[in-house]
Amino acid sequence: MAMKKFYVGVKAIINDPERGVLLLKDPRIIDVPGGRIDGDESFEGALRREISEELPETKVISIGDMLGSYRVPVDVAENTGLILIFFRVEAKVPSKVALSNEHSEYIWVNKLEDIPEVGINDEIRRIVSEILQ
Repeated sequence: MAMKKFYVGVKAIINDPERGVLLLKDPRIIDVPGGRIDGDESFEGALRREISEELPETKVISIGDMLGSYRVPVDVAENTGLILIFFRVEAKVPSKVALSNEHSEYIWVNKLEDIPEVGINDEIRRIVSEILQ
């Protein structure tokens, strides 16, 4: 059996003290900003690029600690998996969040009971729950 390959993706957990944690929606899932690392990018470089692509008017102030990781349970290509690494990100997000065409909506979650029940992966749920406690 051939060794499995893995892509690495980086994800931003943006927590605004007044609005809560920013979650993004598309037709299938609830997510946070981020994506796969391209070429020789650093984690920070990939996060900054992904945030600028997905949240065009948002300004990254700093990238902080790693908050967790998640192995996507299905392959993204033949014999190729995906590992996601989540980082705390301080950012200036405008009051009306501008989204790229990758996401249809956004929500701010500031209470545990507001975390969506379906469509969100277990690691995002765990991280958001810890932040909101």
